[in-house]
Amino acid sequence: MKLRLVDNNNKPQTHQVFRFVSDSQKIRINFSISDKITGYFPHVGLPAQEGLTLLFRKTNDEKWYNLESFTERFDTTLFMNHLVSKGESYEVMIYGPILNTLENLEVESFDGSILEKRNVSTDLNLLIVGGLTSHGIGCTTSGMTFPNILARKMNASVDYATVNDKNYMRKVSDILAKKDDEYDFGLLEVDYSNQDDEIVKNYLKKVLVLMSSKCKKVVCWSAIPEFKKYKKSYGYHLLKELEENNIYWVDYSFLHDDEHADYCTYSGHFINDSGNVIVAQKLEERIRSL
Repeated sequence: MKLRLVDNNNKPQTHQVFRFVSDSQKIRINFSISDKITGYFPHVGLPAQEGLTLLFRKTNDEKWYNLESFTERFDTTLFMNHLVSKGESYEVMIYGPILNTLENLEVESFDGSILEKRNVSTDLNLLIVGGLTSHGIGCTTSGMTFPNILARKMNASVDYATVNDKNYMRKVSDILAKKDDEYDFGLLEVDYSNQDDEIVKNYLKKVLVLMSSKCKKVVCWSAIPEFKKYKKSYGYHLLKELEENNIYWVDYSFLHDDEHADYCTYSGHFINDSGNVIVAQKLEERIRSL
């Protein structure tokens, strides 16, 4: 029995999420990556670059558990008999890569009677806007990015306007201008610490106005190290000038302080898995408070 989730007729995109239900004790995930990007990405784990990350939970269970991470070079067979009983159904969530795109994705079942795509109804729809951190740079797997953690914890759907570029503000404004959907919350990475100041000054206001028109509420967040703290001032002043009353600001720059930097960041610029967990927790608290 086979279930095709992606084929080469689909529009290529990153940050894809798929879910299926099965009761098979043995499954295989067949996939291929199209046109792998070249480059050096030491702060991104291989599964996040060009592989898959799988989580699972038993049917009617709310908690997700990490199952496996794959790249094309390894066997992608999964034996589930140590996790579920024979005949017991379970759900699997598959996160695609953040830097490359899937050309094909197929689930193959070797026993059992159930193998079907899981259609999900969500409680919130989130729009993630930003640069390297929002895109997932710094994470070992796609499952550890703060947007995907938030989606699991809050039963939310996620749409992206992110780019793998330090000077992202201009590019995300172009992406936002083409989006027609409406969202419950927009989460804006206000400033990556290496972004050129002129880019921010020229495009941050435009991005905020666009997000305010598409999102019921916008949460701006920053995590800027002490030696770049001057970058916060422009954003603070801009928020005071804007007439929109649905924009909020939160500051997570403590991730770069002496207590957190060694396990939350790389080189004062990138936020790693641990940092993404904290960002997700703090953003969840802020969203629920609103």
